[in-house]
Amino acid sequence: MRLNKKTQDLWKKSLKAPLKLLIVTLDPVGDTPAILDAYGKRFALEPESTFLVTGDAQALTNFGSFFNVAGWPSGNTTVHNLKTILVGPDLEEIKQFKENEWTPEQVIGEAKKLARK
Repeated sequence: MRLNKKTQDLWKKSLKAPLKLLIVTLDPVGDTPAILDAYGKRFALEPESTFLVTGDAQALTNFGSFFNVAGWPSGNTTVHNLKTILVGPDLEEIKQFKENEWTPEQVIGEAKKLARK
């Protein structure tokens, strides 16, 4: 979540285009809407541009499979891999970033390339 907040802050300074963050949990039991709301507040994510969502377990599995993200139960939580995907205004995928192996500067750089097109 810290990377997401830093990306929001840097985006506002660097780009005029709107930024929307969609953060999808694969753990609908543990990550309830109330818990997701608390995460957003804890990390000072902007509620008008950040959407922390959950849903039906099967729908989340299908959604995760589409992006090659998987989750599996482990004790009282769900262990999962992570993807961050930058999409353009037409919702076309521009770039995927694996796990937390990216920086906000890399995301901004990719967005600037898109803006120049």
